[in-house]
Amino acid sequence: MNREREYDAIVIGAGIVGAACGAELVREGLKVLVLDSGRAGCGGASATMGHIIVMDGDKAQLDLTLYSRKLWHELVREYPLECSYLGCGTLWVADDQEEMEAACSKAETFKEYNIGHEILEGDRLYQAEPNLRQGLAGGLRVIDDCSVYPATCVKLFLEGLEVRENCRVQEIQANTVI
Repeated sequence: MNREREYDAIVIGAGIVGAACGAELVREGLKVLVLDSGRAGCGGASATMGHIIVMDGDKAQLDLTLYSRKLWHELVREYPLECSYLGCGTLWVADDQEEMEAACSKAETFKEYNIGHEILEGDRLYQAEPNLRQGLAGGLRVIDDCSVYPATCVKLFLEGLEVRENCRVQEIQANTVI
């Protein structure tokens, strides 16, 4: 069977990133083929936790993760069930005073960027998460962080796309995938 066809783009890998790229390319009007060596969404996407969080290692990371979280919030407003959305926030737990100082420093950065957060000390930490062990210094709750189930998001992203599963790519040449 000759499967030779013309596409504007071929995406290799139908995990969360490949599926999202394929969906965006189709949204932009391109003819897209998505190839996966196994089953779409059953590799890493089925094993990851899908936690959408703001990271503040440096300004570029903070800006990127804020933008990413914004895009996820827009998507889950439209498809909350399909994404298995859970608006759980993130709880950064501080074991000792040094880690609590780091949490407070992180909170200052979040305040500067208008990122919803709250410092949790004493009983407030255990009210937020009663299963934590006693004796912790406190924590930082990031309010708008959330989680999704990547495998269901892959299914949503691939809806209407041409996908070939169990298809190993052997070679990539100019304008050809073998």
